[in-house]
Amino acid sequence: MTDVPQRNMLQGWCTEGTTLNQAWESLTADAQRRTQKEFEEADTDDIRAASYLQVFTTLVPHWRDRNGLQGAADIVLEHKEGVVEVVEITSTLHTEYERERRRVALLVSKVQALYEGGFAWLFHLRHGWATPDRTPALESLASQIAAELVALDAAGKDHAFSSSAEWLFLRRDTDATMPRVAITSWSTNAPGTADEPYLDRLTRFLSTSTLVGRKRTKLQREAELLSATRQHLYLLLASMGNEGGLLPTSPSFLTWGTFVAPPGLTDIWLDGGTGEIYHWAIESGWVFHRLHAESDYSELFGNSH
Repeated sequence: MTDVPQRNMLQGWCTEGTTLNQAWESLTADAQRRTQKEFEEADTDDIRAASYLQVFTTLVPHWRDRNGLQGAADIVLEHKEGVVEVVEITSTLHTEYERERRRVALLVSKVQALYEGGFAWLFHLRHGWATPDRTPALESLASQIAAELVALDAAGKDHAFSSSAEWLFLRRDTDATMPRVAITSWSTNAPGTADEPYLDRLTRFLSTSTLVGRKRTKLQREAELLSATRQHLYLLLASMGNEGGLLPTSPSFLTWGTFVAPPGLTDIWLDGGTGEIYHWAIESGWVFHRLHAESDYSELFGNSH
């Protein structure tokens, strides 16, 4: 097997655009207040997207899907001349992964209730961890793990791979003074993608995702209805689950491979909370914007971020 060379993430960056600080200086206080008022009842994702889009495009965002309009775009960006652009927001968050996290929290609480030993144990969830989706099976697994912990106590062992769940590593917490059971780490369960160019990965996701397909259909319909000049997809990127590998951790990722945008889209925004926002425009390709200080975030999103 050929070793894949380590990618140097400090080299080969895509173009750098204005920073949040620089872009923020061009926004008037009245414009900030207007957008804050416009989106005060919107959810966090809409507020986040509207705020960054306003800062980096200098256009005025309107909450079009305010009343859950059938088929309406999430946001409309308005030019001074009345020309508009349409925006759809979506996420790569894997819903099953989130359900798994809730179930594993329940599993641990059941183990805690069943464990009769006198020590504290920490759980490490290895790649591929998955919990039973039915209550009887979850309770059975909790009982088996609790019995394992008691057996490890009796044998004087302070760590072991679980025999009940191959994805579970058990470690005694020697610093704790009270008996307890807790998760200390878990795998993101993102598939291995180290040898596949990032832009190829992103292209495949955008072209095959049924959710993105529905968003594109809505954008196209709304663009025709409103005579919109551009169609934006604002993508909130998760670091966990099936699409965790789509989170770019360096501007060099956006020059790695070949990118082909889905037809109809003129702008794509990648926002993964990593300190950079990436923007693809059909005319110029990829640029990234630095989001410098924590104060920038608090100023931009207020107490809700």
